[in-house]
Amino acid sequence: MEWTGARYADTPTLEASTWIDADPARVWSLVSDIELMPTLSNELQSVEWLEGADGPRVGARFVGHNEHDAFGQWSTTSQVVAFEDGREFAWAVGDPEYPSAIWRFLLTPRDEGTALTYWMQMGPGRSGLSAAIDAMPDKEEKIVFVRLAPSALGYIAARTGRMLLGSGVLQLGIRSPVAVAQTAITLSNLSSGRFLLGLGASGPRVIEGLHGVSFSRPLTRMRETVDIVRQVFAGGKLSYSGKEFQIPRPGGEAVPMRGSTRAEHDIPIYLASLSPAMLRLTGEIADGWLGTSFVPEGAAGAYFSHLDEGLAAAGRTRADIDICQGAEVAFAADEDELHGMVAARKKELAFSLGGMGSSSTNYYNQAYSRQGWADVAVQVRERWQRGDRDAAAQLVTDEMVLATTLIGTEDMVRARLAVWRDAGVNTVRLYPAGDTLAVKLGTLGRAIELVREV
Repeated sequence: MEWTGARYADTPTLEASTWIDADPARVWSLVSDIELMPTLSNELQSVEWLEGADGPRVGARFVGHNEHDAFGQWSTTSQVVAFEDGREFAWAVGDPEYPSAIWRFLLTPRDEGTALTYWMQMGPGRSGLSAAIDAMPDKEEKIVFVRLAPSALGYIAARTGRMLLGSGVLQLGIRSPVAVAQTAITLSNLSSGRFLLGLGASGPRVIEGLHGVSFSRPLTRMRETVDIVRQVFAGGKLSYSGKEFQIPRPGGEAVPMRGSTRAEHDIPIYLASLSPAMLRLTGEIADGWLGTSFVPEGAAGAYFSHLDEGLAAAGRTRADIDICQGAEVAFAADEDELHGMVAARKKELAFSLGGMGSSSTNYYNQAYSRQGWADVAVQVRERWQRGDRDAAAQLVTDEMVLATTLIGTEDMVRARLAVWRDAGVNTVRLYPAGDTLAVKLGTLGRAIELVREV
């Protein structure tokens, strides 16, 4: 998904189109049935027409009842703003003149099937997302970006045919395990099996500070989430009794249920992990490891020893897991330009070491500490948390920046990729640098050619 820097007031939009091998009447019966909406949402519990309406028509209104562990219960009223039987269905959430969101489906018969276009707009009216933005205004662009990510993946899936797609990552606590599984199945089916599900625990500052969900016991939550997600993938009725999740919820009238959407392809699960315990769990249960802050020279003790413990515990080897590492890639024409690139990135690294996580938990700082920079990592964190960010950045060395990125001349990047390969990396995630999309694509193209050479 391309970073846009969009703010809520910009009313960001998404549009995706796909062809469905089904009669338009059948597709329309599903698209226009509002009672199906709760089956595709973790928050939305039920929907009903208001004021005697029994189906969509311009002006008709319906109410949706929602529930979230952090935010409690609430309801939203929507009004149909565009309708053409068998072809178009659009509704605005809240005030039609100033909606918090607009959704639209458009159907067109094509090639003995149905061309379906989906479009949505976020804002400008206030929504549940507005409270999070009010609390963390400096993170507004990221909040909007993360909220739209699954929809953007659906758009990309509909517009591509060969590209592998992945969520890197869906954070625990934002969606229930079943909602995670339903999202993954939808994206996998839409992309004909090209979707990889990436999950991460994040940290207490984001999970508790932004989403209002407890960060406690992330290891247990991750293990149980993966268990439940795989049960949903398998397609049977769901029954699970764990320390964090009990499905169905005990003490009520619920019974085990089966998801409405079936997985048509295998969906690999990748875990983003930095701590020793989460690395061991990754080796034990995951199909792939999404690593970061990776220094191949120090990876054996910092990462692979813990990953291998988990693999051995499950009777697996490195051949059973994809080692996927990511880093920024940028090309310098000469030493002077390289020096400027490295200097510009020191404050970003200082933020990771000093500003990420909470006052007691910073997995990035711990990862750098295990790879030979324990003293520097402690000092950077102390200065950053005191508010002296320039001093924190000055402590970051050139070596620290170059060791965890793919920045340099073309020969340097090629050599670094070979070191990654020899250290055990199977797959690389490239974050191309550049001020414009054209520059980023040019950098990405050069990097891909180097990967193929290596």
